[in-house]
Amino acid sequence: MALDLFREHVAKNGGLGEYHLPAMAGRIAMLDRDPVSARDYFKQAVELAQYQEPHSVERILREAAAIFQRHCYAVPLKDVTDLQWLMGVHPIQLRKAAWDDDDTWESVTEQKRVFDYIRYFPPQAFFDRAE
Repeated sequence: MALDLFREHVAKNGGLGEYHLPAMAGRIAMLDRDPVSARDYFKQAVELAQYQEPHSVERILREAAAIFQRHCYAVPLKDVTDLQWLMGVHPIQLRKAAWDDDDTWESVTEQKRVFDYIRYFPPQAFFDRAE
């Protein structure tokens, strides 16, 4: 399996890129409709990635936040949201937000995360949909 080959590569290279392993496993779990396992994998990926390559961690944080919001994992969502703000990769940036008067930061952020969930995990990608 590709994950096993990558796991060997990571081991041979002193753990470089290790955060990709739980992120990939989390994506696979999510596409297999196992949000509990996906949550656990993404929590591990976020923990490993936060001190490494910033472009990869941004996507991992966005995917994790989308899953955590979709499946109502409040504590992990709060942790990821705080980390997004600290790293400057929150889905809604102050200088870019455009909304109507009745929108709030929370509602705009929630809409973005709903969009991210569909973007990263489109309905046709789930394994039980494949033929």
